[in-house]
Amino acid sequence: AYLLDGDSISYYNELAVIENVLGNHDKYLKSLELIYLMDTTRNGILQQLGIAYGFEGKFEESLKYLKKYFERLEGLGSYRIPVMHRLGYAYWENGFYAEADYYFDTMIEYYNELSQLGRKGNSANYDLAGVYAFRGEKDRAYENLRKFNEMEGIPLWWLQLLKDDPLFDSIRDEPEFQKIVRDVESKYQAEHERVRQWLEENDML
Repeated sequence: AYLLDGDSISYYNELAVIENVLGNHDKYLKSLELIYLMDTTRNGILQQLGIAYGFEGKFEESLKYLKKYFERLEGLGSYRIPVMHRLGYAYWENGFYAEADYYFDTMIEYYNELSQLGRKGNSANYDLAGVYAFRGEKDRAYENLRKFNEMEGIPLWWLQLLKDDPLFDSIRDEPEFQKIVRDVESKYQAEHERVRQWLEENDML
């Protein structure tokens, strides 16, 4: 039996973060499931479970958890528009195309409004690229991927996400996408080495 206390939840949450960053999707999903069993009130776990199931191709489960997540947010008078494309993807893979288009379009409109206000960032470029790639709008997908690729100091989790994100399956093997992945990986490695050198110079290794 698992201890239903904060320490146990913190442990499995940290474990989930590590497995996710390393791209160990099966172990990541199992850690999330354990956390949810311990505490079903955590809204963030619903979101993470929904997305993780989608990455594993378990679309019924993905839709179930993401719908529950958004229903809870609605009950709180809140929305997470930047996550709506994941709900749209789950709807699409379950054959609910009108619902999928609604959530895809809502996210696109939100980011376009941010862009007009000069507040569109790297997450927006990444998310838009994913939706456009999934919809077969390759020119727009690459336009946003190029902007995303301008970012410096790429963290490992974002590199792993780019490599595994199913929204990019339609362009994953194309030369330009592969080049962007290599660029992002090089930036991560450069940042990783910079941090390593700093730690070494400060006698922290």
